[in-house]
Amino acid sequence: MIVVVNIDISKKPDREYLNILRWTAEKLTNDRKSVSVSVYERRDFHRLETRFAMRTTAQYTVVDQIFHDFEFASENYDEFLDISVSFQK
Repeated sequence: MIVVVNIDISKKPDREYLNILRWTAEKLTNDRKSVSVSVYERRDFHRLETRFAMRTTAQYTVVDQIFHDFEFASENYDEFLDISVSFQK
């Protein structure tokens, strides 16, 4: 399954923060090559989309861990606004 983590921040991210998101996804994935981090500029914020593959499992068993790990990665980032986790087949 593909995991999509969207994080909204108030200003353009620096390279270090993008690397932290990539590293966080690499800890959770079973395929490091599947990890991608994209930045989308919106009118009032920037959306960082991190995608990565995970072994197929019940989503309810992993969503809290994914949310926690990415929230922890963003904890010291003052521009953090919101986070969401979704799954694709």
